Formats: sequence, structure tokens, C-alpha cells
Amino acid sequence: MDKYLSFETESQAKAVLYRIEGDENEVANYANIDIIGTIYKGGEFDEEGNVIAAPIAMSGWHVNVSLVDGEDAEILAPFEVNPVTPERVWA
Repeated sequence: MDKYLSFETESQAKAVLYRIEGDENEVANYANIDIIGTIYKGGEFDEEGNVIAAPIAMSGWHVNVSLVDGEDAEILAPFEVNPVTPERVWA
């Protein structure tokens, strides 16, 4: 089951998606995590790639998680979003 998530910050996302073990090693709580980060919309560029109108950063820190059997999604529920057109999807 695929989950599209939006957190307020990268730090908040890390606190939910990872845990610290041993000598402060980050360990993922889920097998399949796709960090998108900040999503930008719009913008206009000329033929040479120069910015005519800058893209606008959308609020939030975005992550996709594809759950495997046995992974608990309950903690993800408050961060779930339902994009009409996701930026990335699991193949």
C-alpha cells in the first residue's frame, strides 16, 4: 500500500520515518521510503534555462512510503495527503 505524506518539516519527517539505534545510527522504520522534499510548482524559463518567473515552493516536506507486509501505517495517518497528480509514484 502506497502512502503520500506531507510533514511540516524535514525534522518532523525524520522523527516519524527513522529511529536512532546504537551510536546514533539512523535506521528506517519502513523498507521503502522515497524522500521528495520540497515540491515546486510553476515557473517560467527561457530557451537557455534562465529563470523568467521563479517556481513557487509548496508548503511541507513530502515523502512517499510503500508499505510491505507487517509494517504499521498508523503513525503515518496524520500526515497522509491525497494528491490528484502525485509528483512520483512507485512502479
